[in-house]
Amino acid sequence: AELERILNSLKGRPVLTVGEIEGFAHRGGMINLMTVENKVRFEINTRMAEQAGLKISSHLLRLARIVSADDANESNKDAISKPVD
Repeated sequence: AELERILNSLKGRPVLTVGEIEGFAHRGGMINLMTVENKVRFEINTRMAEQAGLKISSHLLRLARIVSADDANESNKDAISKPVD
């Protein structure tokens, strides 16, 4: 709830939000850092960056996994509709 409050207060303002919380980019953050197989990887929510008037370098975008809040919603729908073993 605190993360959503903070992100909502920054919505539309030219502030780059970076986090390392699972699902950060899906929840409205712009860049999420994570460790995968002992390597630092990152996700970028391009829609949120665009809404803030920020442009992400094409070089950076090529290295990132692009995500959106819609991706998270679809994953949640799938998880809800699938039976748990």
